[in-house]
Amino acid sequence: MFKKPIVWRILVPFLSNCVLAFLIIGCSSSDQGKAPAYYKISGPTQGTSYHITFSEADGIEVKNAVDSLLSAFDQSASQYVSSSYISRFNSGQFDTIKFDDNHHLGPLLLRSSQLMGFTNNSFHLGLAPILQYWGFSDKKYLEAEVDSNFVDSLIVLSRCYAQENEDSTIIRLTPGFMLDLNAIAQGYSVDLVGDLLEKNFGIDNYLVEIGGELLSKGLNPLGREWSIGVEEPIEGALPGKKIVAKVRLNNCAMATSGNYRNFYKKDGKKYSHTIDPATGFPVKHGMLSTTVLSTDAATADALATALMVMGSDKAKSFVQKNKLKAYFIFDQNGSQQVWYSDGFKGLIVD
Repeated sequence: MFKKPIVWRILVPFLSNCVLAFLIIGCSSSDQGKAPAYYKISGPTQGTSYHITFSEADGIEVKNAVDSLLSAFDQSASQYVSSSYISRFNSGQFDTIKFDDNHHLGPLLLRSSQLMGFTNNSFHLGLAPILQYWGFSDKKYLEAEVDSNFVDSLIVLSRCYAQENEDSTIIRLTPGFMLDLNAIAQGYSVDLVGDLLEKNFGIDNYLVEIGGELLSKGLNPLGREWSIGVEEPIEGALPGKKIVAKVRLNNCAMATSGNYRNFYKKDGKKYSHTIDPATGFPVKHGMLSTTVLSTDAATADALATALMVMGSDKAKSFVQKNKLKAYFIFDQNGSQQVWYSDGFKGLIVD
């Protein structure tokens, strides 16, 4: 039986199923008469889901276009799809990826390489074997004693690739090298959807969310800037359980990375999915979550992960040096602390 695409026409600013670290903050219902027609669509992608709110367009036509775009992206760059181009590379079917031959994966690899350099490898595209060893790739967490020598060998393996002419080709140099782009792929796909909404449909007001990474433009259904909640990092809590700050998204992207959901405990020790590329081990410092604002979601996504790797002190210095917009929640001697940059401060809603 044919099922109609999931499309709702809405006149309220509250996106109830926004996931992970974000919650859209609603406005007074007394303003509803001022709002134009908005639509909300959702669907699966990259092992998670997308949610989009947008104004004045054919909702079904937009949903079909978004689904087609994200399906193509999945077939190119999603590690959750076994037949995707990146999955076939990781399985060893070929050793070279030419950027020009792969519409989505090529630009994604190029941007990943640039951000690796910018973060001094705190963001890294070659961590797949290390994540696999710790069990974060398939949730089969490590039960044996940690083999430090083997971890060291995986660090070497993570660097066994070359880029030809810097922006044209990536080449595997050693069998077993695999790409992991999960720390940027969802953000990058958010940017693709935003570009689609603007260029193909002329949509000026929207909020795109994929796996918690967000991109906004224009105004919400009540004619105001989009407002997003930053979640307190509480282990085991449902998304949106407690909001510690409200942030205005003024035509920008927002991403949060944290260690309070994707982790496991063994022998009384907590092992986080955030891997330090320099050591091959899960980070052990007190950083609990990082939120980054940027002009594009791919950058915000990757930087949020990189700052988690750095830890609070190094991350503060990095943010200040590069004049980034960031918000940290970290543990200091058993007490939860908050820090945010000057650029972020002006966007916090009182």
